Amino acid sequence: MTRETDIPHGPLPLGYTLGGLLPQVGLHHRGGAFYQQSSYWHLCLAGIFLVPAIVFTFLPLDTYPKWVFVGFFLFTAACGAAPYFVRNGVGQTIIVDAERRTLRIRKSGNEKTIPWSDLVALQLCRQEKPSSAYQLNLVWKCADGTFARHCLAMHQVQRYVLGLARSYESLLSMRLSDETGSSQLGGAANRSQPVRPETNQSSAAAGSGR
Repeated sequence: MTRETDIPHGPLPLGYTLGGLLPQVGLHHRGGAFYQQSSYWHLCLAGIFLVPAIVFTFLPLDTYPKWVFVGFFLFTAACGAAPYFVRNGVGQTIIVDAERRTLRIRKSGNEKTIPWSDLVALQLCRQEKPSSAYQLNLVWKCADGTFARHCLAMHQVQRYVLGLARSYESLLSMRLSDETGSSQLGGAANRSQPVRPETNQSSAAAGSGR
């Protein structure tokens, strides 16, 4: 028989760090389900550079300098949009299906489905190696009674991870457990009290993998 004290704590040993100026991923609502995929901020960044490319196309400038500017802005827009499509193509996709009450994770051609009834906790953790970053980890109970965890998201900027965590917290009706020891969650998280999600017909969110 497993006990609450058997739940693992601390960061997962992932061996890599994700960062950047923009959030890596976000939760998107489509067709009655929530999808954790690339953040739309990457497309917004691409749009910022696409606009001047269109403007320069119609300016009465000499041909060579005009197309140099157009090419520069188009290339920069493509670089801004590339992470969105690359991450969606080769990264993980987490699907929360409120109707079927399941969480699914797709990654590298594999897919795992977790019933909501098996979910145990959301954890905000901080890793120090290979460099400092924050992890949002999902904990669930396996069929053999042991606990498994999966990293839903990671970023060097805490507010990006915490913002995503708050979305999951609301969708899954789960309380976020602060594993960082920073006490920056306003008392809403408590390491000693991981909470299983309550049944909520309108909820949704994400995760899996051992």
